[in-house]
Amino acid sequence: MRNLPQSMQYQLTGADTIASTTRLHRWDSTHSSYVSESNNVAHIPVAAPSFIHSSEGYLFFTITNNSTTEDANLDGNANCVIQKVEISVAGSSGKVEIVENYNTLALLKGGYNNTLEHQNFLQNTAGAGTPEIGQTPDGFSLTAAAANSLSVALKLDCCGFLNDYYKKALPMGLEQFTITITFASADVAFNHTTNAAARTYTINNLRWYAPVYTIEDAGINASFMQQAQTRGIAWVGETCASIINTRTATEGTQSFQLNPRYKSLNALVSAQRPSAGLTTYNVNVVAATNIDVVSSYQYKLMGSNYPQDGIDYTATTNQSRAYLEAVKSLAPKGRQLAVGQQVTSAVFRGTTAANGKGLLAIDLKRFDEKFLVNCGLNTANNSAPSTLEVTYTGAGAAQQVLTFALYDIVFNMRPDRVVETEF
Repeated sequence: MRNLPQSMQYQLTGADTIASTTRLHRWDSTHSSYVSESNNVAHIPVAAPSFIHSSEGYLFFTITNNSTTEDANLDGNANCVIQKVEISVAGSSGKVEIVENYNTLALLKGGYNNTLEHQNFLQNTAGAGTPEIGQTPDGFSLTAAAANSLSVALKLDCCGFLNDYYKKALPMGLEQFTITITFASADVAFNHTTNAAARTYTINNLRWYAPVYTIEDAGINASFMQQAQTRGIAWVGETCASIINTRTATEGTQSFQLNPRYKSLNALVSAQRPSAGLTTYNVNVVAATNIDVVSSYQYKLMGSNYPQDGIDYTATTNQSRAYLEAVKSLAPKGRQLAVGQQVTSAVFRGTTAANGKGLLAIDLKRFDEKFLVNCGLNTANNSAPSTLEVTYTGAGAAQQVLTFALYDIVFNMRPDRVVETEF
């Protein structure tokens, strides 16, 4: 029978699943509403007696534009309102994960991995703009009228704690953990039409949903508990650190201090944004970036140049290497390149005002196989300074240089249920 084509091997069947039940669980935030310019920090306690499939989880909330006179567009989509995400576990020391500038990273990753099909998904779930190839700077319009609210469902894709590389559920026996979300100001998150009045927004109905699996096979449960009580349980994902520098409005070469110290540094992604526009009411600055008047760049890590000969850049005629490093750096685990339709050639070299998506980046992974971890550059034990050096052909404008250090993070639930991190 084994020599027959698969279509004729009738004895082959799929393996039976184990006895279990599942339900979509809901966890509510500790307060009923939040206002962007005052009580803008929300806490969602999460606990369950069994396995939480967090990679299938999503955040749900309603955004309301509080102005009665000013229309406001989301900057990209509703991820724009999430300034920071923190994860803490009861009984464990400190935060197990902190993702600063979450909105910028989420929208950049989304932009570089955004097909038209995915943009349809984001338009339906996250208030993104109309699906099209190229630039979609403005998301849903929150009008200054009766219909000024939008309910959205967002996956917290940039949190390694919730998104194991291999889609593992959070283990049974995990102590209560809390998702803490800091919301951005209205001027950062929205693109307003006028400057006529104070600008705020309200978040209501904030909650997190995820499937919870209960295993009904006593033998499987016993085997899991034996491992948890003897060796502990581990899961791994990608998280990031944010490093902020300032580029002065001068011509020539400027150096920006980075100094990332991680066992598996997967990539460095640097985004330039005009300093004057970061809190301007009518500019998209969360995920709009630029590489204006950049002529070359090079990262210097542990005394070596990355890449060896640097990357020259000229808009239109020499932007291939810069683009290639960006799409390698922002590719999902197990893929060589980020594949999307939003970052066209014109968008990559575009200005911030035109919703540009140009980045200075370097991919540091050795392999792209999905089943491998610790593929990045080990900078953990090296004390040599690490920098980004950029040469500018003109004065340009003062810029914030926001660098994301993307790295592997391992979460270990010890037999005493304390969660520790390794990175």
